[in-house]
Amino acid sequence: MGSCHYLETEHRMKTKSGEWKWILDTGKVTSRDEKGLPLRAVGTQVDITERKNIEEIDKIEVELSVKLSKTDSLDETLRICLESALLNSGIDAGGIYIENNSDGSYSLLKHSGLSDDFVKSASYYSYDSDKASVIREGKPVYTIHSEVIGTVENMSEEMLKALAIIPIIYMNKPIGCFNIASRTMEDFPVFYEDNT
Repeated sequence: MGSCHYLETEHRMKTKSGEWKWILDTGKVTSRDEKGLPLRAVGTQVDITERKNIEEIDKIEVELSVKLSKTDSLDETLRICLESALLNSGIDAGGIYIENNSDGSYSLLKHSGLSDDFVKSASYYSYDSDKASVIREGKPVYTIHSEVIGTVENMSEEMLKALAIIPIIYMNKPIGCFNIASRTMEDFPVFYEDNT
């Protein structure tokens, strides 16, 4: 603030709990000495984390829209969506289930970060399964993997912890879901839950 009269910066700060927050610092010099050096300054610090998160979501949505506008393939569309979801959430595994129109079951059409054995065990949910019922409810679910999925063969070897089940809604009806899971997080931060 030596020669300037007003200062405004945006930066990240780590809280005592270890959480990162975006801060807007503003300040101005209120008095100077005879040489023009600052004697007193006042300022504020404002938490702008929510605004920065919204800006980031807007940016992600634009990038995703551009990528999706360049394809007419369902397979490629699902790949782009899953890749974007994992990349932008920092989550390390996931899949997309889509309803089979013939019998109301759900098939895993795209996946990433999951072992072949796990994919074989979780690639199909019959209509009458608990897993399909969760998808049909059409509401996001944030939980521990084992609480919703139950016992899937090879699950313990997969070491999945936090799980988010995000419905895919078409014409007011759930037609599938994103299942994204973490091997490192025990649960999802509130930010994820508030923005689905």
